[in-house]
Amino acid sequence: MFHKTKIYNMINITFDQKGTYQIIHLNGEFIGGAETDDLRKALTDAAKSKINNAILDLSGVTFLNSMTLGVLLSANALFHHQGGKVVLANPSSYVKSIFETTKLTLIFTIDNSIEDAVESLAKQ
Repeated sequence: MFHKTKIYNMINITFDQKGTYQIIHLNGEFIGGAETDDLRKALTDAAKSKINNAILDLSGVTFLNSMTLGVLLSANALFHHQGGKVVLANPSSYVKSIFETTKLTLIFTIDNSIEDAVESLAKQ
């Protein structure tokens, strides 16, 4: 098992590797500043790893804006290009409503727990 924590500006990004997928825990507010640039770099690095399936744990995300949605879409495309998939897990009702309002639920699988996200990846 692999566990790595990086603390960027106001956010905390933790990576766990489990079998054929990685779990990326996100915490903080993503308001389109340096923290969003750090998120972009972290997700790009994760997409370049040998494990091309990712679960983004959003349980610690308290705010995200449209720029952050763009970063998540770009990461999804990177993982998809490498034959992988990104599944979102544990969003608050607020964060989930953002994905529903923007119709990004048509692109992302959004599960209520990491366990459900693991099952979604297994069905791939």
